[in-house]
Amino acid sequence: MNLGGLYAYGLGVQKNFVEAYAWFNSATAQGNTRSTRIKDLAKKQLDPASFAEAQALSETYYKKYVMPFQK
Repeated sequence: MNLGGLYAYGLGVQKNFVEAYAWFNSATAQGNTRSTRIKDLAKKQLDPASFAEAQALSETYYKKYVMPFQK
């Protein structure tokens, strides 16, 4: 299970759909097609303000944890 799943289901962390969406969106941006469906389910749990927060957080995670390792 990836970080998005841990946050979506509250496994070892407090359930948080903003975090779940951010991690699933980052995985989707890297080509993980399995994350797309779950990301969409997490999005349904978010109001517009929370969705905007999740989008911004996803961008931060992508820049911090993905971009440095891309060639």
